[in-house]
Amino acid sequence: MPDPRSNRPVRSLVGLVLVLVGLMALAACSSPAASPPAGEAEHTVTITSSSFGDDFTISAGDSVVFVNNAGRNHTVTNGVNGEAAADPLFDIQVADGESTDPIVFDEPGTYDVTCTIHPSMQLTITVE
Repeated sequence: MPDPRSNRPVRSLVGLVLVLVGLMALAACSSPAASPPAGEAEHTVTITSSSFGDDFTISAGDSVVFVNNAGRNHTVTNGVNGEAAADPLFDIQVADGESTDPIVFDEPGTYDVTCTIHPSMQLTITVE
């Protein structure tokens, strides 16, 4: 008759494997990493030629970065038709190949964007 103690290392190894598999299963079932809270997304507007692109909507607290890939200098100015608003939230010179720091839109509303160098460039950002 075989000695039952000779199976102890195998049973210990099997037990350890089962414990590890159980821990891995628990880790897989745990909640995923927290997503950033709503209102903290960063959006990118790529300036090409003489265009900011299409109007868009973001959430309050989101930020927007403007990247100038137009081959010429532009401004990113809060205003319309090449004119800054009376008290602009932003008025930034953006050289070709450069980008702005993130502009945070904390308050809901409609924000007009223009280029003071090229007044036909217009963009509306709606913040909800």
